[in-house]
Amino acid sequence: MSLEISQTDFEKLINGIASRLNDNVFPQLARLCEVDYRLRDTLNPAFPFPKELRIGASSPFLFVEYVGPSVEEDPGFKVSGIELLRAGKEFWDFLGMDISDVKDLKFLSIPSPINNISFLIGDSVDRLCDYFYDFTSVGNDFVLNGLPDFSEIKEPVLLYNVTFLWSDKQGGLKVRHVDFMEIFPANDEGLVYHGNEASFAALMRCIVTLSHQSVPYHREAHCQLNNFIQLVSVEGTSEQEITKFIQEHPTLLQLALGAHDLNPQTELVWQYATTEKDLKPDFMPTRMDGYVDILDFKLPHYKSKPVVGILARRQPSFEIDSAVAQVNQYRRWCEQEVNRKWLKKTKSINVLAPQKIIIGGQSTEFTAEERQIVKNDRDVTFFTYDEFINMVRFQLYRARSR
Repeated sequence: MSLEISQTDFEKLINGIASRLNDNVFPQLARLCEVDYRLRDTLNPAFPFPKELRIGASSPFLFVEYVGPSVEEDPGFKVSGIELLRAGKEFWDFLGMDISDVKDLKFLSIPSPINNISFLIGDSVDRLCDYFYDFTSVGNDFVLNGLPDFSEIKEPVLLYNVTFLWSDKQGGLKVRHVDFMEIFPANDEGLVYHGNEASFAALMRCIVTLSHQSVPYHREAHCQLNNFIQLVSVEGTSEQEITKFIQEHPTLLQLALGAHDLNPQTELVWQYATTEKDLKPDFMPTRMDGYVDILDFKLPHYKSKPVVGILARRQPSFEIDSAVAQVNQYRRWCEQEVNRKWLKKTKSINVLAPQKIIIGGQSTEFTAEERQIVKNDRDVTFFTYDEFINMVRFQLYRARSR
């Protein structure tokens, strides 16, 4: 069904939805958590009060997204309104997903609720493997190169703990997580949200029921992630402070890489006479095959453009090449058999041709295409901080009770 909605009506709709939820849902969920403390440990991270309520309207659909993590002591939440008009792309516009470059994509009929599912399309599987992602540890179901078809829905659809992973035209990984979302198709009365108390009661039951079925949220780890985000957002934070934080909160890097042993600040002592100083990489995470790689954290923002030169002669900047030279030095130490044997004997660490990984900058200043140039030219994999944080958050929402 198609209809038009004015900006004034849209604003009234937004305010009305937020007000009714604040009257009929959020306080009741908070009281339930007080009565049953176990519920809080399993409740969807967007509840009892969301961090943000995103509301979108198009000609045939109404979208209401509840965004976590919830802050129990702060019942206030941000309300964002997004009016969408692009026919056929409403849902993906609302999520901010551009999937136009994904090939051989299939749209599937999936019954509601759509819960505890990860949709992997494009080159996302390859990118996850770049992150050493351990698919066997994920409690969610996976759908490969298929997406839900929302174009012809006749009844409301609910999404709970759903993640969409895709790749942009440069092959870079993109992640969009949905804590909890409702989609309402227009009916004869127009764009209608929950119409009465019974409908809100049904919404409450659905939230609690689905929460008991899965545990999509680790509060302690998410607190660590929030503190990490604050740390790297503060101007003047040093590499040493970042490395120290990760060393003290290893869960973040373990989640992002799917690695358990991180071997932080391992001293690499040269086993023959040399003028070179002994080395100490930030981390040497252990892969599933038992061998380690080399990982260094750099600053969240680069001082200059990471890739410089004219279009036909693009090359890494001096700042990037300095970071590359450092991990190359670690790699040279690992190339010597006498060093490797010493590392195995004294620290029980296996190393052989480790992958070199650097986390630094932001994707807005160091694009996926530019990082591919560096990877091809310097044999070093670069991940940006926003990618790293997204991968940690992706894993936080994945774990389910067994």
